[in-house]
Amino acid sequence: MLLAPKSGAETQQELKERARRLRERAEEKAGELQETLQEALTEGRRQVEERYDTAKRTVSEGRRRARHAVDAGRKAAHAARSEMEERMAEGPSETAEESA
Repeated sequence: MLLAPKSGAETQQELKERARRLRERAEEKAGELQETLQEALTEGRRQVEERYDTAKRTVSEGRRRARHAVDAGRKAAHAARSEMEERMAEGPSETAEESA
């Protein structure tokens, strides 16, 4: 049996149905893409926050260590100054008197 050409109404109906199916697939794919992008954005934010927190902790630890080093330096300088002042207050040292 030979196939007869479709009527204009049948062709229109078929085109409408194909367009409807294509629109549904496009909407479905757009929804999947939106979901994928949202997941990527959420993961990106999480990683940025994690790295920010790590950097913040590292800087904080560096500051703490620097303060500790400065405090230790001040204490050492104060102790050396006090020791020097005590020696100066005692007068000439014995080794200086012996060499004269």
